[in-house]
Amino acid sequence: MMRAVVIALWTCIGAGLSACGFQPLYAERGGDASAAMASVDVLDVPRPDPLGRLVVRALTYNMAPGVAASPKYELAISLKDRRVPLGIQIDSSVTRYNYTVQGAFTLRDRMTNAIVYSGRTDSVASYNVVTSQFSTRAAEQDAVEKAAQQIGLDIERQLAIFFTRSQQVSTENTTPEEPKDLIEAFEALEPPEDAAILETDPWSP
Repeated sequence: MMRAVVIALWTCIGAGLSACGFQPLYAERGGDASAAMASVDVLDVPRPDPLGRLVVRALTYNMAPGVAASPKYELAISLKDRRVPLGIQIDSSVTRYNYTVQGAFTLRDRMTNAIVYSGRTDSVASYNVVTSQFSTRAAEQDAVEKAAQQIGLDIERQLAIFFTRSQQVSTENTTPEEPKDLIEAFEALEPPEDAAILETDPWSP
């Protein structure tokens, strides 16, 4: 029995995972959710730091390597970030931070100008503060990139679920939740009560 399972597993690997039924969440299943994902235009996030650009890059790469010539939807994203000190020494120096990001996004139908979906997401990445300023900055930038990647992947996941389910909306009797406006969703992002928010620009020399 075990031998048969092993042979079947190697057959799947040799033939490719798709031959064994493994598909992306938004792969075609009686509809074309993948095409809908590729028809989303991810708008730039107006921020002075690299966070917004990193999130947009992650989304553009994961969702649509070849962006549609005439996107049907546009995705707007707002982000809030903070650095929460974790390791605090007797002399009040900090040895470790949690870098947290909260995001709100809306998906708008360009033809009707109606918001068809909205959501929220968050991510956390940690980094250490060491004696070398260069190493600390490198660790901080790595945390920012990891958090941005997590935000991008979660937004992609939520949109994939939305597009997959929307194909069946005509056969369902449930009423979808009214999507929020981006400003409303952004204002709903509240920092934790115990979060110490650092206002300094981490990218300044």
